[in-house]
Amino acid sequence: MNRKNIIYLNLILLTLFSCRKPYFQQEFPRSSPGIGGPSEYERTQIIIHPEIQISPGSNYIYCASFQLAWNKLISDFTSDKPIVMENGPDYIDLLNRRSFSENDLGSDSYYVNAGYIEKGIVNEIKKDMKKKFPSEGNDYISTDLTKGIFIYSYLCKDLLFDPPFDGEKHILFNDKTPVKAFGFDSSQPNKNFEKSVVYYPDFSGTLICLKSAESDDEIYLAEMDFEESLTEGACKVLSWTAEHEGVPFIKESTLLIPKLKFNLEHHYSELEGHYINNLIKYPLIEEALQNIEFSLDESGARLRSRVKISMAKSAGGHDGYYAVFNEPFLVIMKERGSAEPYLLLWIDNTEFMITE
Repeated sequence: MNRKNIIYLNLILLTLFSCRKPYFQQEFPRSSPGIGGPSEYERTQIIIHPEIQISPGSNYIYCASFQLAWNKLISDFTSDKPIVMENGPDYIDLLNRRSFSENDLGSDSYYVNAGYIEKGIVNEIKKDMKKKFPSEGNDYISTDLTKGIFIYSYLCKDLLFDPPFDGEKHILFNDKTPVKAFGFDSSQPNKNFEKSVVYYPDFSGTLICLKSAESDDEIYLAEMDFEESLTEGACKVLSWTAEHEGVPFIKESTLLIPKLKFNLEHHYSELEGHYINNLIKYPLIEEALQNIEFSLDESGARLRSRVKISMAKSAGGHDGYYAVFNEPFLVIMKERGSAEPYLLLWIDNTEFMITE
């Protein structure tokens, strides 16, 4: 059986979720191809919650930025009562749990706000974002509505490797496709091997943790069997690392990780056009859009995610460790001390990799 490589990027992009049973949805809405174009990401899906059931053969992306916006909708407009939506998607109950919250992130890594369009919330958000994240543009802070509710969330993470890994590496992913990679080997040891940690779990052939230079965020990469949800995979990895101590790489070791890069956006069409029963003034979801931009290479990990929701009235002891991520894997990103990941990726194919 082929093992699935699980990369747990413990940043803020992919939200760490509680260890509970997966939520099985009758139908899984496919993500839009997004900015990459309709033919570039045919085997990739963005999922709104990590407990949704997944299937082998595709990449899966979960980012907690949408949950932040949903939490704001509940706290500001339904008096902290769960959202009620007739004929809405089954995952509404999952979102209403609010298992990921602002407490799982550092205050300098996110922004979320909501208000009434006619009272100037869009301009307020633009001003706030310019002050807190001056390099971020306003492309997603917009709506065609003149009256209604506008909710916006932004998640930003930059995890740097110091010094950078060697970026001139190459591997065959799934034994067939040559892709660009980064890492180190015994012929050219890199100082980063002292900062990288290896675990020896009973469920995974390869499990490591990469440390960033100036943050408490962690990046776990785990080559393991496929799990039925991102939650199940993340819980297995994070439970093990919480109970067992990893050991540093030694100079004779090899580490090779494929470079990843994508910029996707997805309209949650199963939400758009539906009414929230317990929201009186502006109950209709006109737009529910999420953008996720991510890269992982020799210099570090970079995450940007934007969400907007608009509402209207109506209508150890080894000679060396050989860790080459050339099979499917999981990426988890979370903040140290948090029980919830903010970003999860299941990498099953080469659509995000830089082919040679």
